[in-house]
Amino acid sequence: MKSGEHVLVVVDPPLAEQGDHLVGAAQLRGATTELELWEGVAPVEAGARADVCLFLARYPKPHEGGERFKLNHSVTGHGGREIYMGLVDKELLEGEL
Repeated sequence: MKSGEHVLVVVDPPLAEQGDHLVGAAQLRGATTELELWEGVAPVEAGARADVCLFLARYPKPHEGGERFKLNHSVTGHGGREIYMGLVDKELLEGEL
């Protein structure tokens, strides 16, 4: 991400603390930020504002795939970028990633 970009961080509730950390890191790089807790419904309005979306899910649910695609299209449809990672936990983020 670059300074001045708008960064959307989307996490499911088990990763709320890690989402806060990602928001803080993006702000240190000069980004404006939003944090959304994933409840199975795509925050498409927030996605439409985002230059970058970081979407981390501890427990991705297969039946929510359509909503995840809606979010992706709302971000990438205007030239934004998204990284989606499923099956992520605190140990993975603090260790390997």
